[in-house]
This record gives sequence, C-alpha cells and structure tokens, in this order.
Amino acid sequence: MFKQELPLLFPEDTEVRRVSEAMWDPFEYLVARHKDGLLKTDFRSSLGTVSYHVPCHSRVQNMARRPRRCCS
Repeated sequence: MFKQELPLLFPEDTEVRRVSEAMWDPFEYLVARHKDGLLKTDFRSSLGTVSYHVPCHSRVQNMARRPRRCCS
C-alpha cells in the first residue's frame, strides 16, 4: 500500500513519494542484499524442502517470483 497505492491517492505529495521510494518488500530487500553479496547463505544445516505461498499483494505488485531468483 505505501509503495504503490498511496502515491496514486496523493500524486503531488512529495512526502508520500519519499515514503513510497523508501519502502521495501521483505523479499525484494533480501534479493537486493543477495545481489550485493551481503546475504549469508552458508547455513550449517539444510532447511530441507521449503514451501512458499505467494501472497496476493505480491502478485499484484509483480513481486511474486523474486524469492525464486534468490534461491535458484
């Protein structure tokens, strides 16, 4: 909401734009840290099989596949 919907409601508000630009989806943040080499992935033991349910809001924001990119 803060990232995409509030700027639509208040397109002229520079403070709303600043907040929108500063917001991160949690997986978006993890992918960015991974790309920068800052995400620790050398775990001592395996997590095993992990299931992931894509939240509706992630599909709407076109962020649904980001966790897959990080782990593949």
